Amino acid sequence: MKRMTALLLSILLLTACARRDDARAFSALYREAEAVTATAKVEVFSGDTVLSFTLDYRRAEGETTVTIQQPESLQGITAKLREGTGSAVFIDYQGVSVETLLPGIPGFSPMDALHGVLDDVALSLPDAEAPMPLDDIACLRLTFMGEGAAPALMKQVWLDRETGALRRAEFFVDGRMVMTFGIIALAVI
Repeated sequence: MKRMTALLLSILLLTACARRDDARAFSALYREAEAVTATAKVEVFSGDTVLSFTLDYRRAEGETTVTIQQPESLQGITAKLREGTGSAVFIDYQGVSVETLLPGIPGFSPMDALHGVLDDVALSLPDAEAPMPLDDIACLRLTFMGEGAAPALMKQVWLDRETGALRRAEFFVDGRMVMTFGIIALAVI
């Protein structure tokens, strides 16, 4: 019985180490990328209201550009994100504003969500990680907890276990899901 328990504990420890190695390898993939482009479907939840966006994203040479493709009424609006003081992200709309129904938390609006997730994956170790399939694809789910007491922030991020490709993210404020995004297309160069 003791041998069986020791064997099971060894397997659990090796599995945890392998996942940690996966998270570190995927971190390096995004940290060392010269450019990342993506198309994502974003949904924002506020009470009974659901807002849907399709966004094109490009991050290269220290600049991030996000262009709204859907809804059609906002198609073509482009935002440029630039790092500000601390971890704040400023969004320039050239005089146009998009209501997101979310609190003013960096990385928790449709226009800067992907930017924030890429920073989390590239620059931070997750607070938790676990194998978690997504649409029949073997994925690694990383959980990032926000710093500070209020509001309580959490992001759950799914990466393809084979390639490290970002697949999905869910955003929570005080335990309530406020936004999701699913990657339609992704290129990491």
